[in-house]
Amino acid sequence: MQKRSVLTLFFLFILVFSGTLVQANFLFLEGEEDWLAGEMEGLVFSENYPGSLELKKEEDGYVEEGIYTSPVITTTYPFTSMVPSWNVKTPGDSYVIVEVDVLIAGEEWSGWQVLGIWGKNTESRSISLSSWNEGYAYRINIDIFEVLHDDKAQDYKIRAILIGDGENTPVLQGLGGTAYDRDELYPAREKPEGYLRELDVPQRSQMVEDPAIRGRICSPVALAMVLEKLSTDMPSAEVAQYSHDDGARIYGNWSFNVAFAGSLGYRAYVDYYPSLNEIKEQIARGVPVITSIRFGSGELDNSPIDSTGGHLVLVVGFKEKDGELYAIVNDPAAPDNETVRRLYRADQFEEAWIGIVYIIEER
Repeated sequence: MQKRSVLTLFFLFILVFSGTLVQANFLFLEGEEDWLAGEMEGLVFSENYPGSLELKKEEDGYVEEGIYTSPVITTTYPFTSMVPSWNVKTPGDSYVIVEVDVLIAGEEWSGWQVLGIWGKNTESRSISLSSWNEGYAYRINIDIFEVLHDDKAQDYKIRAILIGDGENTPVLQGLGGTAYDRDELYPAREKPEGYLRELDVPQRSQMVEDPAIRGRICSPVALAMVLEKLSTDMPSAEVAQYSHDDGARIYGNWSFNVAFAGSLGYRAYVDYYPSLNEIKEQIARGVPVITSIRFGSGELDNSPIDSTGGHLVLVVGFKEKDGELYAIVNDPAAPDNETVRRLYRADQFEEAWIGIVYIIEER
């Protein structure tokens, strides 16, 4: 394992990179100024996509590989989980490998660990590393780097390895991650104004899709609703195909879902919010929020399913009714498109929500 680097990037309580709304333990690099804070090998700034990175050109095409490595990122709060996000265009057979290196308990680096191999036209896969019983201080749980044995971390690096096919180069437009500890109570934003509204978002049910996959595609169907709102109207099954994790054999890989949206040119990332106020702020901005929830029987009134160990739904607004606050939710588990819109009591919804969100917006 590597020793601690002397290069450390400190963050204030709330950071803004290139105008992106962020939380204390969230970072999303994009634009030349952000990229120049790290190291580039075999990469140049793109002529066709300003503020993005691509492979260097050779006489007969592109170099085979290029690597972008962030500086050491020091989060405001210690974390036990870290989820990466990347926005990379992958034409032809090009693809990207995303890795993280985490300083465990302030003592030793984990070494570079793969969190995803992804390309729009390649076999995209996560590589899980279950190491609890092997004495390791961490494990890779599909799309999450997890610190184990009651240890925590506060420093990490992230890198993107761009792999071309000779004729085509990947184009790196955004790279970052969200780091969190679900057992900690982080300071929440103040309740914003203007969140009592309903955004106009198309409604799609996963249950009208192919019976072979419909029970497993809540995440890409929620994503398809947002994409259609943003004028990218694709069949839900096609969005699911591009979001599929061939390693874990799931459609719900958080990083892969936002990676697909990012490949279409949108700013797309996974984040962790400490309260509903952060979702309310996005709704006030006109941005619908995909959220990950789980709940037991009878814990979420008006849900089309009785319980779930993990489900993705889309928050499109908030309203007050009879003195009670409700989240307006497009729930893809509804039996048909006409019944996707649901009202969930905000207190029950917040209890079911695990803090993870996808944000997809215009770049």
